[in-house]
Amino acid sequence: SQVEGAQSNFTGLIGMLERNEIDIALADLSVNKGRFQFADYGGSIYEELVQAMILKPDKNLLFWAYFSTFKYNIWMLIIAVTGSLILICFLLMLVSGERIDKSLKGLACK
Repeated sequence: SQVEGAQSNFTGLIGMLERNEIDIALADLSVNKGRFQFADYGGSIYEELVQAMILKPDKNLLFWAYFSTFKYNIWMLIIAVTGSLILICFLLMLVSGERIDKSLKGLACK
């Protein structure tokens, strides 16, 4: 659903420029092909250096940082599912009558 008087689907600042509702837009808009068809981009008016600082972590924390990706209960679920899948595969091999050492030979490097 296009806005009346518009050639595109832009509804923000670019759409307002296109429909001649405004003459200029001052914003941090990124240049892309769609917008570039309807608006001229000027140079930078204002630039600011942004820095982020964080507290250096304790050396003991570095090892445990890998495990902090998930909560404890999610890690337990991952371990339980992995163990269950290994057990199911092992049981399926036993039920199928295939020898485990025979099937592992195919995995060995030649």
